Amino acid sequence: MSANVRQSNEQVASTGPHLVARSRSEKGVRKDNQDTDAVFELPDGVCGIVADGMGGGVDGKLFSQQAVEMVIRTLRAHADRPAIERIRLAMQTAADAILGLRMSDPRYQNSGTTLALALVTQRADHAEAAIGHIGDSRIYKITGDGVVTLLTIDHNYAEQMIAEGANPDQAYSDRLGQRLTYSLGEELRIERIPDALRVVRLEPNDRLLICSDGVSRMLQPNEFAAATIGRSAQAAADLVVKRALEKGSSDNATAVVIHYATPSAAPARSAVATNHLRRPAMVLIAAFVVLLLGAGAWAWQASARSESTPTVAPTQPLVASETVTVVATERSAPAGPPTSTAAPTNTPTPTATATATATYTPTPTPTKTPLPTSSVRFTPLPGTQSEMTPTQEQAIPTVVLATPEPTQEMTSEPVPETTSEPIPEATPVTVPEPTPEPALPTPQTLVEPAEAPPPTATPEAPSQEAPLDQPEQ
Repeated sequence: MSANVRQSNEQVASTGPHLVARSRSEKGVRKDNQDTDAVFELPDGVCGIVADGMGGGVDGKLFSQQAVEMVIRTLRAHADRPAIERIRLAMQTAADAILGLRMSDPRYQNSGTTLALALVTQRADHAEAAIGHIGDSRIYKITGDGVVTLLTIDHNYAEQMIAEGANPDQAYSDRLGQRLTYSLGEELRIERIPDALRVVRLEPNDRLLICSDGVSRMLQPNEFAAATIGRSAQAAADLVVKRALEKGSSDNATAVVIHYATPSAAPARSAVATNHLRRPAMVLIAAFVVLLLGAGAWAWQASARSESTPTVAPTQPLVASETVTVVATERSAPAGPPTSTAAPTNTPTPTATATATATYTPTPTPTKTPLPTSSVRFTPLPGTQSEMTPTQEQAIPTVVLATPEPTQEMTSEPVPETTSEPIPEATPVTVPEPTPEPALPTPQTLVEPAEAPPPTATPEAPSQEAPLDQPEQ
């Protein structure tokens, strides 16, 4: 029957407040479970029942089962009557049936059962619970904000002593305090039993908890609230029984939870929880963004500092780069055949070039720098330049423009074009090799201009080209 209740409640849940009933029962440390529970649906509501059998052995379970079956049968047979009247009639029918069962066998003289039940019907804006009980099984009302109210008074000697003025602690500690004054199995008139019937109002999100004494003796009211608030009916019933057993209950533990649920209650609570979670989440996101911005700014500053720091290449010295036309050249390699030949062309200068780290163009002012033994003399032609750059990272002999000898005349006028006059002789010199560094690779062949214009002045006596690599006599 509980499956039918579950299906019906799921259908109603989307339209408004609805009733959900669930149960859980465990034998605990006992050999068998003498408790019987039931949750089922009626045309006008739902019902939950707990019966705790007494007498030991199989008869305790038999009595609790018989009582629950008689209640269900009576409630369904008289669905046209008011709820509280049906509860009274069902309890009376069950009491009469259990009395007959007890009288049917002498072995059942000490057998019986408790009974606690609630029939909850739904109204326009609230629900009503018609409750009835016999014995010490209890019914609690737990409001949505956690207020717990005991709706029943145990039918035992302890409560009778309390009604007569005894201290509650002393009454329940008395050796006869737990003995029942009323239970099914006796000849009873339900309407004459004190506090046996009651009607209570339920607001949306209120709950009813029906439990056996194996639960109520172990847990306090605030523990009931903690176990049920914010949980489904099934989860609440499971947790109540679990905590009672964990606290050392020596009896069977049974709980039924009836929840007057409303669709708006759970979303409202979820929205509040979401708002509470949203604030720290926003703080974390803001902190993460600030960290990202700070890391980006630091990286940008580091990049700017690295870009503003000049990069110096220590392996590439700065060397003057200029283009000159040479009449003769001399290298620091060992003596050998000349490497410079005349070519019949007006195009100056294939020269050895290399990529330097930095270049500059010096002012073409002739200077004279003394060499250890001799100097190289260049005769630049007007309007021409030659490019000379290092090919490796070694120091190279310094080549300078030497001033003409006192006996020679230099002119800036162009040489007259002629093919019969020989090229003026260049005084060969030897540039000392640098001792610590290796020799430079052989530069490319430098050519002399062909068909130079005839000179305006009488040149010096012609002579044959001396080998470039021969030292001067």
